[in-house]
Amino acid sequence: MKIIENLDITIKDYIGNLEGGVTALISIIYNDKYYEGIYWYTNTTQVITFPHDLEKEMGVKVEDFIHFEKIQKHLRSLEVGYDTIIDNLESVI
Repeated sequence: MKIIENLDITIKDYIGNLEGGVTALISIIYNDKYYEGIYWYTNTTQVITFPHDLEKEMGVKVEDFIHFEKIQKHLRSLEVGYDTIIDNLESVI
């Protein structure tokens, strides 16, 4: 499901538990180009990291992107719930 016409994001893999939060690899398709980023979350916090070359193409950092709130909501709808997954993940060093 696309977030906007030229942006699609999916959770590709769960990497592990880092600093008490779930760390996931996300795949990003923006303007028909493929990128990978990191999504870190707890019950109350989300951190989304896009690669520098994607932010350069977008013209802003991801958190300043006009559709950032849509990205956050979209990832929340895709994620495995924090309480469900956190105890099953190994620590990321």
